[in-house]
Amino acid sequence: MYRYEFTDEQIFTNRIKSYPEFNLFMYLGNLYVNKQAPKSGTNGGLQIYNINNNRDSSTKVYPFINVKAQKEDFRSRNPNPMIKLFSENFGYIGPNQFISSNNFGLFPSEGNVTSSYPDVVPITRRYTSAISSFSKTYYDLTTSAIETATVTMTTTLNITASALLNSARKYTKYSKHFEFNSTALNRNILTSNINYVFVPRAYYGSTIKKGTVILDYYITGSKIASCHDKNENGELIETTGSATGDVVGIVLYDEGVIMLTASHTFDGAAFVGTNNSIQYVSGSPSANAWRYYGTTINDGTIVGAGSNRTLASASFGLGFKGTNYINTMTLLATAPKGHLNHSNNPTYKKSGSAEIGFVTGSGTHYSEASYKINNVVTSSHTSASFEKVTYISKINIYDDKDNLVGIASMAKPVKKTEDKEYIFKLKLDI
Repeated sequence: MYRYEFTDEQIFTNRIKSYPEFNLFMYLGNLYVNKQAPKSGTNGGLQIYNINNNRDSSTKVYPFINVKAQKEDFRSRNPNPMIKLFSENFGYIGPNQFISSNNFGLFPSEGNVTSSYPDVVPITRRYTSAISSFSKTYYDLTTSAIETATVTMTTTLNITASALLNSARKYTKYSKHFEFNSTALNRNILTSNINYVFVPRAYYGSTIKKGTVILDYYITGSKIASCHDKNENGELIETTGSATGDVVGIVLYDEGVIMLTASHTFDGAAFVGTNNSIQYVSGSPSANAWRYYGTTINDGTIVGAGSNRTLASASFGLGFKGTNYINTMTLLATAPKGHLNHSNNPTYKKSGSAEIGFVTGSGTHYSEASYKINNVVTSSHTSASFEKVTYISKINIYDDKDNLVGIASMAKPVKKTEDKEYIFKLKLDI
């Protein structure tokens, strides 16, 4: 088998930068991605784990781990949708299923612990307010029970905004609106009511492309408000509505977080919230505002009988481009003149042309029989002088330890004669 070593001039690595575009439409809890209806059994989102497409519930692929596996297998060293957290004294398996080394009541003694792969990646909306206390749930090792306690904070704070404070600081060089507590703007995001839209990284890759984020607000199919980061600095500027030109929110491009900070309403004479009987929250109809953008999109809002919410008139659009980097390696494999013109394929030898092998000397040496090579240049219609001809159908790629790491197969075998030289261009995404 012929082997050649790639030289530095035969290996090229480059990076392709692409901008996948997404147009999302949100209506009554359903998310339509690029005009594609939600996958059956879901509320919509970017479809993943295609291995389970067109499979019924009894044949879907799922993650699992054996209960008698080694301890290291339970740790989250690699991405695993089932293993959330596991330590020597405390672990978490699925919603509201806690276990400890002292109490394995919820953990089977035999078999496998199983989970499931999600069908889609959803986008989430969350409306938050400043709070002075919160409730936490924890596992008490002393009582072996799940306990709930109220934690009183030293100050009233929007804890989601507080968690994003450090991430927002790197954007202050682009805009003063990323200063959460700003005297110049006379506002403090850390104590304000904020409407968030969280876009998972599966959509945008490395970062959201600046200048591509557009939010649209519709009532009965008519656009009543829109905002756009048209200055490419993270500021969402209202382009349609009652406060055209004002900054109504900010975008954290790398984190995929959209923060809508405006408190004004934009109901016009033709789109009064009470006339459309829109109830974003329980109770009386509400005037339309950015704080209600995306209502029902995985935010826990219930629509329907007994919910005291009527949102059939409201819908929302979201458009943006992501930024993806694809690293590509290009390999130039050569087939030089006078090389690769012999084959170990049995068909390379002429049938019935083998001579008889024989023993030489005192019987300790054996001479293998010689064979004649098929002359594939000739045919039943023509004849020609003998010429060594092979056909290249595959190229194997090995690492520095002689491990086979890749195989390139030709769409059609390439005829190789002694006087011809080829260069095969192989591309590999890494």
